[in-house]
This record gives sequence, C-alpha cells and structure tokens, in this order.
Amino acid sequence: LIDLGGTIFFRTGDKAARACEFNEKIAKYMYFYRPGYRELLSTLHNHPRVKLAFYSSIMAKNIVPIMTRMCEDEIL
Repeated sequence: LIDLGGTIFFRTGDKAARACEFNEKIAKYMYFYRPGYRELLSTLHNHPRVKLAFYSSIMAKNIVPIMTRMCEDEIL
C-alpha cells in the first residue's frame, strides 16, 4: 500500500516552488513528484509477489487527475 501524497509526490500551492524538475500543475496546486517514482512503481508492479495498491487522503476530484496522468505515462 503506497500513500501517494508524500511518498510519490507532494502538493503545494506555493508559487515559488515552480522551478522543481518534477512538477505538474493541476487546478490551483503544484504536484512535485519524488525522483525515481516511476522506477519504484514499475518495479513493484512487475514483482511477482507484490500486490500494489494506492492510498490518498486527498479528495477524489483532486487525486483522479494525478492518477490518470500517472497511468498515461505507462508506468504501470
């Protein structure tokens, strides 16, 4: 079980943080991906004994766009 907010990315409304290499703006928030998150998710997903699940306390209307983006990148 992976907590998306904090492990895979963090979210902020701070406009000064926009220079980060791993970021994406959705609505009014900036999402900063942790370096290596793609490799981590891909490794876990492809491991024969691991069942991967995600958790987030972020509201569905805010987390769905970021999950959609992660799936579009063909990480999993």
